[in-house]
Amino acid sequence: MSANAKDDPSRTLEGTPRSRAIGAILVDAGRLTEADVGEIQAYAESTGLLFGEAGVKLNRFTAEDVNFALARQFHYPVLTHGTGGMVAD
Repeated sequence: MSANAKDDPSRTLEGTPRSRAIGAILVDAGRLTEADVGEIQAYAESTGLLFGEAGVKLNRFTAEDVNFALARQFHYPVLTHGTGGMVAD
């Protein structure tokens, strides 16, 4: 029997492997603190929201930050505003 995403944080809801958690990516990018991650995670668990949804609802980051982190997590190129090009991860 295979583990689902809820039981295995290294996998997504669709069951595909991911490289890093969104919170860790945003901390490394300077967009969150470790304390923010703990607060967001606690809120997400208590409300049943995903981490990104909880962070946006708590105004800790924007939907653009979620998209940035997801792109990094799944190794997609990111279009950044004002640079005129893509940033490869």
